[in-house]
Formats: sequence, C-alpha cells, structure tokens
Amino acid sequence: MGRKPRLTKKLVAAALRKKRGGVYLVASALGYSHTAIYDFLNKYPELQALKDSFAGVTVDKAEYNLHDAVEDGDAWAIKYALSTIGKDRGYSERSEVTGADGSPVIIKVNVKSADD
Repeated sequence: MGRKPRLTKKLVAAALRKKRGGVYLVASALGYSHTAIYDFLNKYPELQALKDSFAGVTVDKAEYNLHDAVEDGDAWAIKYALSTIGKDRGYSERSEVTGADGSPVIIKVNVKSADD
C-alpha cells in the first residue's frame, strides 16, 4: 500500500469538497483515521466551517423539497411541517400512556436492601 499524503489545508479542503463534508469518507480517501481528520479540522477553523457548510446545504435542500411536497399536497409533508415548523401554532403531537382499557399505569418497584 502507498504512503499516506501529508495533510495540508489544501488537500483536506479538496477532499471535503469532493466528499461533501463527510469526515469518515475524507479519512478513508486520504488513508487517515476520522479522529485525525477531526483533529485537523479543529486546528483550522476555516476547514471546520467548510465541513459545516455542507450540512447547511443539505438542510436547505431538504427544506426546499419539503416545501415542494407541501405545495403538492403530500399528506406526509403537511403533517411533518405542521408538527415541526408549525408547533408554535399549536400543531404538535402528544402521546399519552395508559394501562389496559384506559386505566392508570401501575408501576411496581422492588427494592432490595443491602442485607438481602
């Protein structure tokens, strides 16, 4: 197997762009551990910012597609948007836990003493 390339800001930046910010993918491509790449990113905040920008783009694309799905009337998208984005307007899900046939939940706790 060939030698690992020396990590440089230029090399890591290019790999981050190619792998869309995927640190494990960058590490694998360059022959380093993911922890070595994270350490390098911590050393150079501009590289960390580059990595983080890919997550921002992904979220933007997801929001864009969610918007389109809501516009198309997709029920799953409407429900999701209301339960997340619309929760401040009262659209939220709530779960209630009950016992059999709506009776109260009975919790039994067995405690052993140190003498047992």
